[in-house]
Amino acid sequence: MDENNQHHYPPNYPNVNPEYCQFLRRELEGQFEEKLDSIHQAAQERIANAESEWMKALRDNQNREAILEGQVNQLRRELEAAQAFRSTPIGIPGGFAPHPSPNPTAGLGTGVVRSPLSPDPPTTAHFPNVQPTALLSPRAQPTTLLSPRVQPMNIQGAPLSSSLQPGQPSAVSAIASNESQPPTYSVTTRKLAEHQLPASDVPKGAAKLKESLELHIRMLWRHLDATSKPPAVDPSQLAEFNARFSNDLNESDLARICSSSQPLILPSLVQVQSSIPVTIAAAQSRILSGARRLEEFVLEYIQATVSKFGLTFWCPDMTQTAGSVYNSACRIIALDTFRQAVASQQYRLGPAEKFLKNMPLLISIYNNFVHYRMRKTFDREMLYPGKTKQLAGNNPAYQNRARLCRSRREFVKANGYQRYLKYLDPKSTSDDEADPQGSRRRGRPIHFIKTRRERSAGVNALIRLLDEERELVAMYEGKTYRQERIRIFPEIPEHTAFPLLPFNTVPLDYYDPAFFNSLQPGTRKKIAGPFPIVGLLPNALHSFGHGPNGLPHPDEKLGQKAFNAKYREQVLMQYRLDDLDDIDFVDSEEEEDDGTDEYEMEEETEEEGEAEQRGEAEQRGEDGQRVEGYGEMDVQS
Repeated sequence: MDENNQHHYPPNYPNVNPEYCQFLRRELEGQFEEKLDSIHQAAQERIANAESEWMKALRDNQNREAILEGQVNQLRRELEAAQAFRSTPIGIPGGFAPHPSPNPTAGLGTGVVRSPLSPDPPTTAHFPNVQPTALLSPRAQPTTLLSPRVQPMNIQGAPLSSSLQPGQPSAVSAIASNESQPPTYSVTTRKLAEHQLPASDVPKGAAKLKESLELHIRMLWRHLDATSKPPAVDPSQLAEFNARFSNDLNESDLARICSSSQPLILPSLVQVQSSIPVTIAAAQSRILSGARRLEEFVLEYIQATVSKFGLTFWCPDMTQTAGSVYNSACRIIALDTFRQAVASQQYRLGPAEKFLKNMPLLISIYNNFVHYRMRKTFDREMLYPGKTKQLAGNNPAYQNRARLCRSRREFVKANGYQRYLKYLDPKSTSDDEADPQGSRRRGRPIHFIKTRRERSAGVNALIRLLDEERELVAMYEGKTYRQERIRIFPEIPEHTAFPLLPFNTVPLDYYDPAFFNSLQPGTRKKIAGPFPIVGLLPNALHSFGHGPNGLPHPDEKLGQKAFNAKYREQVLMQYRLDDLDDIDFVDSEEEEDDGTDEYEMEEETEEEGEAEQRGEAEQRGEDGQRVEGYGEMDVQS
């Protein structure tokens, strides 16, 4: 054996001391452990430093946000004062109209400018156990500013304005002079409202958590009727809360009050949702049937928690922001009682229970429901009384359109026709109505399809083929789906009752050229967007494998870029785009009441559509056999 390797085999060489080898081994192991300890300690220090920096950045952002919120709140108060001054009748001293609230302290802490004619605020004589500073401190009114508008970007991430050459038409330009360069597709992002939580931001599997928390909030609020506005807070309760609690309280203080303080009033004085009788309406309503499941001990726990804040009933204030002390207390009460109800198996979340400790998600769901959806409903009812009930009456039609659209999209995805997905939008799906004469087929009501005047003949042919293929696949595979309506095209068609256009969400060839060309330039620009695309085959009847000579069309499954490189220019020649170059593309920030609320309200009044579906399912025929497949599809959708 080589002499250089003899130290590896000490037993074979009497001159090597085994004890010395063991000593060296212990030394090396000790040094190795010390090195590992130092690396571990350094890693822990780096993690701690990173967490500290993150918390510092978070606090800095909160401080900056609070400053901006204070500035916005000051401007709001000045605007309210100016409006009050303008609306004051001549001859009232001080230039301000008296506050209309019957309670003299109703405006305390709500950001309302006090009138010189209003009585003085409460003193310690009214509340002997409260510090004087708590009575005189005005309520802070933080308001989260809306995020800046996201600038349209191209697929390379550059601003859209920088991707266009000077003098190059933005709407009718050719794809590119260099054929090797793919066309640039712009993407516009609609600005989210304050506290709005898009469905894409809800983690997968958390839908049951969101549904249960919203149901719990409705039960706390005693607002089980989705067709009415949420209850308004009692001014006397708000004034009493403001007198009891200082505006310096933070989230930790409120959480400590919720968990460990004693009730300020008798829990029995807290009003909770009374028992709901078992009726047909309650059985068909998801909201009412869910509220009926709450047992008595959960209601008693809610009463005990609410009483710790001296409230006689739980009711957020829609005139304050989500960050006010009063609304923060309402949020803490709702989330605490919800988690207790889940622990008591009152809400069965299943796999979604793993999100119960995700407090940021719970707060986002709460703020989205209370301070976005319910606040929007509250404000709308103040401006247009009865509007919510009208929208709720339309909701079954919205839900039927959404369900039909989902079913079509599932089929298209499953069969690889990805390019057609852009044509399948709930707003581009036709609605229908039951035959006024009550005609039936196989014991089921017939519904007449209403036409969408903006849709092209090619899209109508595409949808017709799609529904025929869906019916055939369901029949051949023996699948059983929830039975869809029998939809037929009447001899004298009617136009849809929901004419809102799917702006900038569908390819341009979705629109009939004559309809598109008759619109005003601004509307056409909004439809076309910065870079209009197309997706229909030259003959839409060749779609879904029905190509010439009985073979699939060779271009049917081309990608979007390749398809537009081949067909876009010749299709765009049918559309009037030459006068749009000087019009700036603006993604509208206004909320369309006709076309946005229906999908926000689907959790609120979906039971109406489900009840209608159940009613139809009971009419499946005299023989009582289960109907397989999709049923009869519409001749034209």
